[in-house]
Amino acid sequence: MALAFVGVAARYLYPDQASLYALPVFIGKMPVGLASLVTLSLVASALVSVSTVAVATTALVMRDFYIPWFKPQGESELRATRRVALAVGLLPLLCVFFAPNILELSFFTRALRLSIAIIALVGVYLPWLGSPRSAVAALVFSGLATTAWYLAGNPHGIDNMYVAALSPALVLLLSAIFQRRAAAQS
Repeated sequence: MALAFVGVAARYLYPDQASLYALPVFIGKMPVGLASLVTLSLVASALVSVSTVAVATTALVMRDFYIPWFKPQGESELRATRRVALAVGLLPLLCVFFAPNILELSFFTRALRLSIAIIALVGVYLPWLGSPRSAVAALVFSGLATTAWYLAGNPHGIDNMYVAALSPALVLLLSAIFQRRAAAQS
């Protein structure tokens, strides 16, 4: 709610400013003590999130890929875990050099998370609307469509968030229609 308030207030105070810069402009207008607290809070939450994701990614790679394929024992598993953790920690640093507009990229990743959230909500509240296969198809299609829309520069002024919201819903809806037709014909 606080970030939504910042966005609404920024639109009112700075109508010509891009919404992407609302939070940095607000922080710049705050008193030094409050701006420091907000900035430290943002950095702390980012560091905690990054650490959690790095540990989770390392565990995922080890448990789902490395251990089933190589079946290591004791010490070799520990060495491999250290190497995977190092790679997981360094790989994003390499990606930063190729993504200079990191703030803009964070909005793009928010759109991708929206697609996942919509598929999860449909699975919980409307389970009859899809199947596991249609959920995977919706994930793949929405990821590709959202990425293509982002790389195209959000054509016609339509933000990639809308593509991320509509594409999985469309795939799941079409899947449900085709499943009902197939069930009716058989």
